[in-house]
Amino acid sequence: RDGERDGPAALCDDFVAQWGLDGRAADRLRELSSEVLEEVMSTFDPKDDGNVNAQLMAFVKAKASAHAAIGDEGDACDGFARRWGLDRGAVARLRELPPDQREDVMASFDPPANLENISSHFMAFVKQRGGAAPADPLEAFGRRWGLDDRALDRLRDAPGDIQDDIMASFDPKGQGNASAVFMSFVKARTRDARDGTVQSFAQRWGLDDRAADRLRELPVRAIDEIVETFDPKGDVENISA
Repeated sequence: RDGERDGPAALCDDFVAQWGLDGRAADRLRELSSEVLEEVMSTFDPKDDGNVNAQLMAFVKAKASAHAAIGDEGDACDGFARRWGLDRGAVARLRELPPDQREDVMASFDPPANLENISSHFMAFVKQRGGAAPADPLEAFGRRWGLDDRALDRLRDAPGDIQDDIMASFDPKGQGNASAVFMSFVKARTRDARDGTVQSFAQRWGLDDRAADRLRELPVRAIDEIVETFDPKGDVENISA
């Protein structure tokens, strides 16, 4: 047991203490493989005055998904190559594509029957698909979950860091109307982010409850602007006023 405390467990505890993470975030870290945990601890860089726990959870999910995708990627490419009888050059080209473009190519490639050189046709198809403009990540997210325009507009209205958190964390698990579920999810995540930001800001400047509550009533973007620009001059006796 003591030996374990000198390894990943001790490093994880130090990381939790360094960023002041809550129990839920700490438990999520301990569930990670050593490889993913090491990458998370070495690259995590939260935004100032934000909800560090929410940022950590979104960051962990993105890193874990990326590592899982690397493992799944080879199987998907190999299966696609076997299906169409692609040569090594075509398979290598497929693996070089960004994930979104790779998925698009594998989903839409449908060559005519009886082609003599399927690999050459595939290479030309990849080149043709690569000429399209990169997909808007918000549009791609909306298509993935079948969101309506109102839900997508709500996502666009959210600040960038909250957008990232929402897209990394949303997982309705077949709860019916995805757009309605999404709107409730965005409201909850926005409230959590607002509360975390206000709490950190209030502690930093010693605001009273009345000032903090007034701040919470504002839209997230307005709160972010105040947090970034508030800089009282001199010795102010009543910072809340």
